[in-house]
Amino acid sequence: GERVAAEVVSGLDVYPNPTNGTFNIYYSSSESQIFNIKLLSVVGDEIFCEDLKKYSREYTKTVDMNGLAKGVYFLEISTSSGGLHHKILFQ
Repeated sequence: GERVAAEVVSGLDVYPNPTNGTFNIYYSSSESQIFNIKLLSVVGDEIFCEDLKKYSREYTKTVDMNGLAKGVYFLEISTSSGGLHHKILFQ
């Protein structure tokens, strides 16, 4: 449902965005869930993927984009209660 998706989004913080090289993903959830995180280029190439099989309420990650082309990237998060897409600008 809509409510669940909104909850998923409210727990996500991606910063700094726009980024000039590295950015941080912080995700927290009111309940433990399994989640999968992917960073995709604008043409759909997978830059980074992490699959967290264990249930967790909190996740932090620093992603280094140095060496990648500047432009728009998409962060895709799938959880047991829904999913979201977040646009990242690398400039």
